[in-house]
Amino acid sequence: VGTTPGGTERRHWSMNLYRVHSGAGRPVGIAGLATDVTRRHIAAREAASARRNLALLNEASARIGNSLDLETTARELLDVAVPGFCDLATVDLYQGLLTGEEAAPGS
Repeated sequence: VGTTPGGTERRHWSMNLYRVHSGAGRPVGIAGLATDVTRRHIAAREAASARRNLALLNEASARIGNSLDLETTARELLDVAVPGFCDLATVDLYQGLLTGEEAAPGS
């Protein structure tokens, strides 16, 4: 990881170094090749993020909503959301839903 001369943007590099030998087989120097792999690094990071998101979605689909109990479903939602998606989450339930009323007023 580094920057190009005169540049400020961090770049990722792949380095290959080779020994250079004389005709008699003695090492006389080093040859090097540097390849900018920043795009590849970014793509790999984005792919890893997508895999994490798909794993979270898979876990959510397996764990949330298997019960008709509203409080259990809310707890399942929070169990998946924290820490897989966020650090803090809340589910606010209308009291009427817990006591058997059909819907929240105004909905």
